[in-house]
Amino acid sequence: MTDKIKEEGCNNCEGCCSNKGMPKGEQANKGESMMRSIGVLTIICIACAVLLGAGYVLTKGKIENAVEDELKQKLEVVFAADSFQEEDGRYVAYVDGEMVGYVMQSSAQGYSSVIQVLVGIDNNGKITGISILDQSETPGLGTKIEDESFTSQFKGLISGDIALSKEGGRIDSITGATISSRAVVEAVKASFNK
Repeated sequence: MTDKIKEEGCNNCEGCCSNKGMPKGEQANKGESMMRSIGVLTIICIACAVLLGAGYVLTKGKIENAVEDELKQKLEVVFAADSFQEEDGRYVAYVDGEMVGYVMQSSAQGYSSVIQVLVGIDNNGKITGISILDQSETPGLGTKIEDESFTSQFKGLISGDIALSKEGGRIDSITGATISSRAVVEAVKASFNK
């Protein structure tokens, strides 16, 4: 019996046997219904794309301004200056119109991410401060590289002093985050070579 239904099709078809038993008019209606569904889905996709594009355009300027404001705040943290001017990939620091040093951006591979560091260096080659711009290290361990207790160790040091204390330098690594600590040290050292 089932073989006969498969060959001839049934009159109660729900698409299981390729509409063999469905009258021609119903097959046409099913095709129109499918095309209508495809058209509605296409319109919905286009509307979503337009809304996403509009959202991007409307927020792009605000996001760029927020990033610039954050950078300016971090520049002021690493170097006490009246103004900064970007020149040759670094930010030159001025006090009363006189150049007093510069701020460099540098990076190194940490335990689980690339760590980006901002380093202030005065005209005498001493570090005025550092700030972590971006990192995705292990929460509770590697993220402690952003703590002032760690970053303040760099202030006043010259290039030759920058190494972990267990490697003959003056920087105490963070317990459980030696790789992250070493990455910050490498990024700071690299900023002297730029």
